[in-house]
Amino acid sequence: MKRSSSITAAGFSALSPFYDLAAEILTFGSVRRAQQDCLADLSAHAEITRPLRRVLIVGGGTGLPLEPLAAARPRVAVTFIEPAAGMRRRAARRAARLGLDVSFVADKLEDAALDSDFDLICTPFFLDLFDQPQLCAQTQILDAALCPGGLWLEADFFYRERGVGRIVSRTTIGALYGVFKVLCGIGAHRLPDTATMFKAMNYKLEMRRKRLTGMIETRLYRKDPACED
Repeated sequence: MKRSSSITAAGFSALSPFYDLAAEILTFGSVRRAQQDCLADLSAHAEITRPLRRVLIVGGGTGLPLEPLAAARPRVAVTFIEPAAGMRRRAARRAARLGLDVSFVADKLEDAALDSDFDLICTPFFLDLFDQPQLCAQTQILDAALCPGGLWLEADFFYRERGVGRIVSRTTIGALYGVFKVLCGIGAHRLPDTATMFKAMNYKLEMRRKRLTGMIETRLYRKDPACED
């Protein structure tokens, strides 16, 4: 199921010319705005923002997160992990246009040689591609790369909890998993519980934005400053 496997990377690479347009139409722009929300707010919320020197983006696709990052923190050094070659090429063109200092990594996350002093980690629509055991393995790697007190920006799909919205969200998200299983070979079929995972790692929720009637959320977490590398 891993998005970073050769099968999935090839599938996402093939989708790269159409990915942003399809996401814009199918989610009424919610995927794009979810990736922009908290990043765009970084400069406006000094009370939660630490100085950002190094940013890690995992599964950044065509580079949409780079645009608000360039506006909020144009001088940061960015490491961008994206195994899908087509996505990575488009992200590289976007980074060049924005004038950002971006190092692109073609490896899957578990094979990437990462330092442990990133100030901000962004995982846009990445964590929801893993089942719970795989999610734990991926997040352990990312947690080790984030410095104490660092920020983690998550943008993912979420189930609604009550009423008709619960049925609609589960049906819609289930259909999306089916589509990406066919097109990209992902093996997950339901959303993992990321909130419980962040709580277990002692992360504090600093900001939360909802889109698409709550089926898409952007959550900004802070790592416990007392944690050691």
